[in-house]
Amino acid sequence: MNLLNMPTKKYYSSGIVYLKGLACLYVLLAHFYSWHSTICGEQVLGVGSIMRALTRIFQPNGDTNPAVLFFIVVSGYTAHRNGIRENKIISYKNYLTKRIIRLYPMLLVGSVLGGVLWYASNRNVAVITCTSTDDISITGIILKILGIIVLFPQNYLDTYCGNASLITISVILFCTLSYPFCLKILSGNKRIVPIAIFGIIYVMTFLAVCKKGYNVWWQNASLISFFPYFLLGMYCNGIHNKKHINELILCGGMGEIVMILLCHNSSGVLLNILTEIKKLLLGVSFGMLIVAVDRENVSASKNIVYIIGEYSFSIYCIHAPLTIYLLAVAEIDILSVVIILAACSKIVYQTIETPLYRRLSKG
Repeated sequence: MNLLNMPTKKYYSSGIVYLKGLACLYVLLAHFYSWHSTICGEQVLGVGSIMRALTRIFQPNGDTNPAVLFFIVVSGYTAHRNGIRENKIISYKNYLTKRIIRLYPMLLVGSVLGGVLWYASNRNVAVITCTSTDDISITGIILKILGIIVLFPQNYLDTYCGNASLITISVILFCTLSYPFCLKILSGNKRIVPIAIFGIIYVMTFLAVCKKGYNVWWQNASLISFFPYFLLGMYCNGIHNKKHINELILCGGMGEIVMILLCHNSSGVLLNILTEIKKLLLGVSFGMLIVAVDRENVSASKNIVYIIGEYSFSIYCIHAPLTIYLLAVAEIDILSVVIILAACSKIVYQTIETPLYRRLSKG
């Protein structure tokens, strides 16, 4: 189906919010377990064995965190859900301005918080270990704030700056900004040409990255590696047949299991290739799951997962430096950390994220 002819969905989808909450919760559990174990040497609420097992299943080769992959797919889906259509006039200048204002302030908030808390820790060993930040350089700060590290792997580790998780936001920002231009190219009669060109660039970059040892960048910060999943989310808007949706979820899940088994018995280049196939199958499953819950009659009770889904963007931007600082420097218990993180996320959501969103929605 042509991207410009897909039907729009103007209703609010609480189902998607609920999925965002689950994905955000997965990220929090994975990070809380890792940081708490490193700093305190204890397991959090007995989830250690579960998180280790999930890491072995979904990230045996340092793969992309499945929740991060979900956020890329859902970003593509929501960007085109009620986005540009054939009979809809758009000002590229206005679109780009709105997207930058919507996403960039949160990226800046997370960057400043990461740097400030890192310096405030007075080079605490646990903070340095958990943030993977030995030092913060001017180059690293500039590359992080501009977000252009998503285009090349050199100096990637220098951009952690106390908040490595923010690189995903940079990827989403670049994907979102490129949306109208890619849509114009991919909606033409000869869209196979740009797809083929991008496919060649993808494969060549992948092989170069594998050879030079930039796998961490490829799996966590590469615009080239993540962009196909953003496109996948866009194209998922055109799938409506319930039978096809269920079949794709099942096939993606079954294929994922097969790839997981193969990955655990492979190495070298073959392992890297299987990892990419596994990510694609998981991305398809996520895309179909998003379509399945995006129904006007789907409702989600406003429980803790739903609330986390609403605050997911704010939580994701500030959770890393704040959690690590509170555990390592303030030395408070994990329950208090959760309460403080929830309170800070709500403040950021209500004072920065929500006002910007409402203002942009009104044009």
